[in-house]
Amino acid sequence: EVACLGNENNLGDCPANSWGSSDCSHKEDAGVICEAKNPVRLVGGQVPWEGRVDVRPGERSEWRAVCNTGWTEADAGVVCRQLGYPGGENAAGQTGFGEGTGRTWRGDVSCRG
Repeated sequence: EVACLGNENNLGDCPANSWGSSDCSHKEDAGVICEAKNPVRLVGGQVPWEGRVDVRPGERSEWRAVCNTGWTEADAGVVCRQLGYPGGENAAGQTGFGEGTGRTWRGDVSCRG
């Protein structure tokens, strides 16, 4: 039995009777529905941690691409950390992620990391 207090950043940090030992069947698998309020997403990648950067500045606005002019490793790292990954690398020259539609929301982004 897992007994998170609610302030842990990782499920492995939660107190548990013993990891790897359980009398539960798969009919008792845990599930979650996460809050979808992150205004950044990755689109068109082969795995969840890669793709074209899209932003949505408000819940009622449309998802739009970010322009890669001046895009750096620092910018990529900020996006990846915002999405919960430890870091990232610049893939601005990759064309395999597809093109966005409509206007771009942001151009000439300059993060310090």
